[in-house]
Amino acid sequence: MAARSMSAGRGALAVACAVAMLAGVASGEARAQADVVYTIGNYPVDATAENALAAKQKALADGQQAAFRSLLKRLVPVTSYARIARLKSVKAGDLIEGVSVRSERNSSTDYIASLDFAFSPAGVRELLRREGVPYIDTL
Repeated sequence: MAARSMSAGRGALAVACAVAMLAGVASGEARAQADVVYTIGNYPVDATAENALAAKQKALADGQQAAFRSLLKRLVPVTSYARIARLKSVKAGDLIEGVSVRSERNSSTDYIASLDFAFSPAGVRELLRREGVPYIDTL
């Protein structure tokens, strides 16, 4: 009888561990989906400057701002687009978690690329809450 209840106890423990592990996986998947919502992928950038480095820096800075505007239009309901105008002074670079290069070309004065801009979900949410801008960030 003791062996049977030990076996049942182990079985219950195994089930509890499996449920906890699945909950962790589901939570991780939900986080990953939220991260996807906050990534503007395959965004084209193009800049010309006095040298290749300056062109790349300009393209990245302009691209971050433009990608941030795209993100806001993704998150904010159309009926609240007028509220986005007050966020024009926000420096998008402060909300970037990472940039991935899909493709790039450059010359001595030009930089052309396709980039993925990953924004900080927590940072963007906090900004929108602070400014009273409604948003929806679920898939």
